[in-house]
Amino acid sequence: DTATTEIYTLSLHDALPISGFELLEQTSKTQQDAIDTLFAEATHNPESDIATALEMLFDYLNGLNNTHTALFEFLTHRSDWWAYTRNKTDCVQFSIDELSRQFSITPDENPVQYFYDVSGTLLSEFAGLLRLHPTKSNEKYCSLIESNINGANFTNDNFHAIKSVFLTEKNEPRVRKTSAILEKKMGNNQSERFIGLHIDLSEKVLACLDQLALRETLAINSAWYLAGNRLINIYQHIKEEQRLLDFTDLEWKTYLLLSDSQNAHWIQYKLDQRIEHILIDEFQDTNPTQWQLILDRKSTRLNSSHTDISRMPSSA
Repeated sequence: DTATTEIYTLSLHDALPISGFELLEQTSKTQQDAIDTLFAEATHNPESDIATALEMLFDYLNGLNNTHTALFEFLTHRSDWWAYTRNKTDCVQFSIDELSRQFSITPDENPVQYFYDVSGTLLSEFAGLLRLHPTKSNEKYCSLIESNINGANFTNDNFHAIKSVFLTEKNEPRVRKTSAILEKKMGNNQSERFIGLHIDLSEKVLACLDQLALRETLAINSAWYLAGNRLINIYQHIKEEQRLLDFTDLEWKTYLLLSDSQNAHWIQYKLDQRIEHILIDEFQDTNPTQWQLILDRKSTRLNSSHTDISRMPSSA
């Protein structure tokens, strides 16, 4: 016999310890109930971490509709989230720590302060050289530098003001090059030093911008992890109260069952008596959990509108 991946998963239904539950085939209403509950929680407790996370997503994603879409995407791919955070005590913090590690972010580091620490003296020198060639734009840039490096604290606003001295609105380095006029105003050595400082400081500004962008990405994803994880918990609770399971639940429970070596061989033996091949339609949409479920099958055939049917070798 031949089975699709859905039939294959459903064929394990009787082997799963889930008696007394009904299969929820239409999930949209239950998912909407879950997201309504999530927003109600945030409204009831506006100082909570969940409320803060939702507000950050709302601002970054430009409104409610995009925030809903992002949260529904998280909910849709919850089996991937479960697999990624399996056996973790705090799945949200684990995911944040992993992303921080991938980005090489140290929480206590401040990119803007680091930029000032390594660039403050160079900026003063650059401003002094600008004064040797007092064009209108140079005087403006010199004033920008001096007014933003002489305060008690160097803030993000100070950094972005100084950024405009070295980068265009498209965050591309401004064009500064040697010329006869520049050499006449500054002298040959000083003009070369001026151009060298411009290149060096432009690179430092760009490096700081990269670090700030990584931290913004981390913050937005952290908010998504927190809100998405809470949405999953609410959705699962609603289904448990109503004694319902959806297809993702069956996939995940099947995955857990087959991950247990004591169960896997017996189940595979029973399936081999009933199912000889599995057809995977639209293979590019197969999620990691679904793929894991079929890795141990003897033969798997791929079928989509863009690929010919082909035989996959056994993973055994």
